Amino acid sequence: MTQSHFTSSQAEDGFTLIELLVSLSLLVIMLALINGSLRFGRRAWEVSDQVERTDSLATFRNLLGQRLVETLPLVNWDDRGVPTSVFQGASDRLSFASPMSSRNGLPAGLFLVTLKLAPQAGVSGPLSLELTPLNGDNVAIDRVGHAPVLIDNVARLVIRYYGSPERGGEPRWFDNWEGQTTLPGLVTVDVQFPSGDPRTWPPLTRELKLGSRAQSRR
Repeated sequence: MTQSHFTSSQAEDGFTLIELLVSLSLLVIMLALINGSLRFGRRAWEVSDQVERTDSLATFRNLLGQRLVETLPLVNWDDRGVPTSVFQGASDRLSFASPMSSRNGLPAGLFLVTLKLAPQAGVSGPLSLELTPLNGDNVAIDRVGHAPVLIDNVARLVIRYYGSPERGGEPRWFDNWEGQTTLPGLVTVDVQFPSGDPRTWPPLTRELKLGSRAQSRR
């Protein structure tokens, strides 16, 4: 009687092989589900971030394109009476005058638009589109303008200009449009992202309305 009671207690204290296998199977299934959920969550965040960055890129392109089309051929005069165009275009930097409607609660008016890349220690950096108010003498006013529009992690900015040289000649593409009093007819902006970055920048070429008219009258 005593031996039978001892054997029964031993059976109740442990797990059978079947129970152990079932427990291990449930544990494996739970780990697989947790791992899948983490992967799904991480992928959802990546897609969400990519959509946001793509939307920001489209906004940047649209704003830049609109302002380029409405570029004004403004000229400043120095003390010697030498004219200098507000439009100054290098291969990696561009500034020009363009009208702006009200944005972010700030008033409308004439603005100096500056497109530039700020590389950080030789690596990719933010691409900015700065909007600074101009006064009646076409000089940037030292006060708060529209908030800069930024595109982060840009590897390279390349700008080219199409038009006729001021001293005459056939229209062609230039890497630089500085020291001239007239506008180019076309401006093309190419933005390159670091290797592996999924973002793309389709060719952005805009015709400057007043620049094209001046070119056609030559």
